[in-house]
Amino acid sequence: MELHGKELIDRLNNDYGGLNGLIQKLKTDRKNGLQSDNEADLEQRRNAYGQNEIPLKPISFSRLCWEAVNNLSFFTVFNDWRKEKQFLSLQNEN
Repeated sequence: MELHGKELIDRLNNDYGGLNGLIQKLKTDRKNGLQSDNEADLEQRRNAYGQNEIPLKPISFSRLCWEAVNNLSFFTVFNDWRKEKQFLSLQNEN
């Protein structure tokens, strides 16, 4: 469960001694962040915490429907179905 607001601040203060305690525990600098020249440290952090990336937004259902409607094969299938229907109606008339 993710914490927000006062709950997050209380947890940060109790578990790490506030923001400065967290910064010390992560071995980083408040102004400069991580040292990018220490590749071994960065790789160790990537292994421990994962990549620092925002995941791609999933494609919405409406977008998938829109792409399906605009797909050429959809028009081909619809056209074939319509021709088949016309053929059957002509065949039934005879």
